[in-house]
Amino acid sequence: MNPTPSRERVCLLTGGGYPYRRDALSGWCRTLVEGLRRFRFELLTVTDREPPSAPAYPLPFNVRSARAVAIDRSSARPERRRGDSDDRVRSAAALLSRGLLGDRDTESRTRGAREPGEPGDRGDHPGRREARSPSNGLGPGDGWGSEGRGGREGEEAAEGWGVHEGGAREALDGRSREARDGRSRGAGDGRSREAGNGRSREAGNGRSREAGNGRSPGAEDGRFPEAGDGREGGVVPADLVFSEGLRQIAELAAERPAILASLPLADALAEAWRSEGRLSMRDARTAATLLRHALGALTVPMPEADLVHCVGGTTPLLTALAGRWRTGTPLLLTEARTPVARHKPHEERLSPAVRTVLRRFRGAVARTGYAEAGLIAPLSAYHHSWALRHGAQATKLVQVPAGVDPSEYPGAAELDTEPAVVWAGSGGPDSGLTPLLAAFEQVVAAVPSTVLHLVGVTAAHEDHCAEQIERMRLGRAVRLHPLPADPRDRYTAGHVVAHVPGPADPPYRLIEAMMSGRAVVGVDVGPAAETLGDAGVLVQPGDPAELAIAVTDLLRSPSRRRQLGDAARRRALTHFTNDRVVRVYGALYSDLAAPPPAAAFELALAVPAPRSEPPVTLRWLVREDR
Repeated sequence: MNPTPSRERVCLLTGGGYPYRRDALSGWCRTLVEGLRRFRFELLTVTDREPPSAPAYPLPFNVRSARAVAIDRSSARPERRRGDSDDRVRSAAALLSRGLLGDRDTESRTRGAREPGEPGDRGDHPGRREARSPSNGLGPGDGWGSEGRGGREGEEAAEGWGVHEGGAREALDGRSREARDGRSRGAGDGRSREAGNGRSREAGNGRSREAGNGRSPGAEDGRFPEAGDGREGGVVPADLVFSEGLRQIAELAAERPAILASLPLADALAEAWRSEGRLSMRDARTAATLLRHALGALTVPMPEADLVHCVGGTTPLLTALAGRWRTGTPLLLTEARTPVARHKPHEERLSPAVRTVLRRFRGAVARTGYAEAGLIAPLSAYHHSWALRHGAQATKLVQVPAGVDPSEYPGAAELDTEPAVVWAGSGGPDSGLTPLLAAFEQVVAAVPSTVLHLVGVTAAHEDHCAEQIERMRLGRAVRLHPLPADPRDRYTAGHVVAHVPGPADPPYRLIEAMMSGRAVVGVDVGPAAETLGDAGVLVQPGDPAELAIAVTDLLRSPSRRRQLGDAARRRALTHFTNDRVVRVYGALYSDLAAPPPAAAFELALAVPAPRSEPPVTLRWLVREDR
């Protein structure tokens, strides 16, 4: 007889994806929900755009609810004048702003050098851009420098901060002692427990550590001068400073969501970053507006659940962190996209200073998530190593590669048509479309009859695609297709699949192409190399000519195409099937969502128990000669 199925409730938290949008990540989430039918799911997607009106996928019976929430934009309006907010609000803003300074060490480890124009760029490397030079396109006050339009305002902002310095110092001192002593901080409903208790688990056998210990990620990563004075002396881990500030903001937002509008982030940023070369008030206000909007995710209410599985980037992770601090619910974090991209395409128009603030904010949120998560499930060795470099504990990491259903992508024979190349993506500015078209222009010159099929282009990006195609004068050689409802139709039209991902795209499309049995030419970005292996052709990023040569060679060699296509499908069947994903996540869910074991007690007597003779009824069994 089968045991009673598990009915633990899991909140699957995404950033504008499943079940409201059809894309590769949503398809992965659908596989997870439909495969784990013994769990009850509460689906929540948090987005900064207009929420969809209806799900794009039919919901299985084990989904209790599905909700899409848009971040309230009113929280991003200009803050009130200094003095209108209380000490708690100003203290939280100061801690958050000062904690961002600790990302300097992480950036130096991962990027080797700062972006020209960033704080700390003192001109000791070639090709630098002067923050105040008229030739770099930045006027006074637009970049990093001690002068400019924000000069006098920055001096005024520096006044009046002594009111809350003592409170900030006390909070940090207490948190630092907790980190050193290993004590846990209780969450809202008392579900948080100290390390080593029933909820604590050894990650080596798939178990998580304590739920809600109040420690911040990467305590060893950078050291930060004590918040009270900003001078050399006592130090507090910078990520601990940021985590405490974020936690305080989450607590304030839970009490009164409108408090975000009065968060004095502009003043706090200008004051905290003065040692970096001073963030001008103009840039500080711009960064503060964007940060307040992002922090609106802290106000999104979470459904009641036994486990929160956060899949996505900064926005859903902020919601998950706020919910965890309120209730102590265990958190499972999946790194679905390349974390903390250098900067997003729509941020190009921002000054280098503002982009630096945003990038450091995303990195600090990710490290806070690493600290609070019970388990972290990166999709690849690439994501695994990235998490380690940014403070994740190795014992928390359980690598779970992506997978697809082989029955949805059967290996089909090539069509007897003109040479065709398939690319799958949204078609947006950050989707990899631009380098693809640059390479395809050279492919058409070598093989004039070749057609490029752009599969999965969303309605929101059709105009952008058409504009790019017109600019490259490719005309009818490029055809746009929405994402087919039947996965079998995604790659069958092509003879070669060009995998040119965006900077943050997960490897799902690559695995789909491999499972379809098509020859793949991939750009070596993110986990592409470890996913494709020797079952395809890899080219270096930023070289359209090399990509064009590889595609052209395969179009002219049918036998090599078939050989690589068969090898790609075999590799996908061996390493990237959905049953493996469902099986591993089912074990992770059961481990994190299961109730803690009953407390065990060991009885120790201070006085040894007296010895006595065996009972009379047993003495006759004992031989007298013994």
